[in-house]
Amino acid sequence: MLEDRSLSHTTEFFGSSAISFQESHPRRRVVVNENTNLQLGFGGQHCNIAQFSLIWNPHKISILEQVENRVGNPRKNRTMEFPTTNILSACLTRIHTSKDQANVRYIRKGVLGEESYGIVHKALNIESGRYIAVKEIPLPSIENEEQFRRVKREVELHARASHPNIIELLGFEVSQAASKVHIFLPLQDGNLESVKELRLSTNLDNLRQVSYLVYPLAFQMLKALDYLASVKIIHKDVKPENILWTNLPDDSKHYVLADFGLSNIVSQAKAVSGSPPPEVDEMSQFEQTTKIDVWSLFVTIVDVLDLDGFRRKARSSKEERLAAIAAAAEHTAIFELKPMAHEDPTRRASAGQMLDAIYGGQGRTTPAQAIPFQPMTRNLSRLVDSIELEKQRRTPLLEGPAGTQKQQPIDRAQNLHANSALERARRRRFL
Repeated sequence: MLEDRSLSHTTEFFGSSAISFQESHPRRRVVVNENTNLQLGFGGQHCNIAQFSLIWNPHKISILEQVENRVGNPRKNRTMEFPTTNILSACLTRIHTSKDQANVRYIRKGVLGEESYGIVHKALNIESGRYIAVKEIPLPSIENEEQFRRVKREVELHARASHPNIIELLGFEVSQAASKVHIFLPLQDGNLESVKELRLSTNLDNLRQVSYLVYPLAFQMLKALDYLASVKIIHKDVKPENILWTNLPDDSKHYVLADFGLSNIVSQAKAVSGSPPPEVDEMSQFEQTTKIDVWSLFVTIVDVLDLDGFRRKARSSKEERLAAIAAAAEHTAIFELKPMAHEDPTRRASAGQMLDAIYGGQGRTTPAQAIPFQPMTRNLSRLVDSIELEKQRRTPLLEGPAGTQKQQPIDRAQNLHANSALERARRRRFL
């Protein structure tokens, strides 16, 4: 039987064997066999935009053959064999995201830098008048399947990631004529590389100065990495150039993680850049997990601070790298972050565990029941005292009623340990 389910009833039979549908019947269906209704068409006013001739197989198929060759859904059964083809499927040749391709008109204002596989331009959005960042990636030909998959994966995984500490994907466009993919991003004030240069001329022996740089950065980036871990994404390129910041009105910084050029889902992770951990070694027995990013974040912090002369140490071999990182992990300024630098990934803390240990679970995306308990050395009283002293020093005095002075508190919820979080941490015996 053939049934016409089209809303406009645009299917019809032609030729000498045609027996048309019965118009008065509530369901438009009719018999089709080797002698009846061998030519049909559909589409358009005359139902003939597309026309087909049915050719029946002269070979009589026995019941046994039908049983052996049956499929679960008859509509998926192949009627004839076709030769193999090198043309890629639609699921590979298209970029699928929840965001439509953006039609953004902009004027380029200069080059901001280079990311993995792409150049980032500063641009002025003609419609909004705002500055944006435009990442331009060469669009590989579909014959270069591996590179095409990488570009497709970058856009799709970035579009999936939605978190305050991950740079927002404003949109993207694929220019087939220019063989380019353009990714539109909010323009930031700088990246950690610039902070790294600033730190060269600053005395970091003061614990309060260190805490105001390290712990807001660690807090915000751990939140971003914990979110990525909760959606099974490994960033795989955490480094100073890929951590961007904007200045806030209270002189603090808001950090975001950028550049998903090397990212992948956990089950498919292979290559890695940034500051690779020991398990990336080809001889390693460990699989790659989201803890790769935790290790890279720790090395990034050490590199920015140049703790114990980290940048001047020899790190050409794996042994030298691990020795330099192990020495930095013992530094008092970042001793609380030491669980992030364990060589054994099974014993290394996850981003969620670090948020529990230092910040009382504040900002964690992963459910508490999914965070395994891991004993960690906790001694934050010294750090908390220094932060409180610094808060008091930096809180401005305002003129109050009757000539008195009152303190106007500064909200640093994203940058400092909230009192409620500290109390939760104390109750959980992390302190």
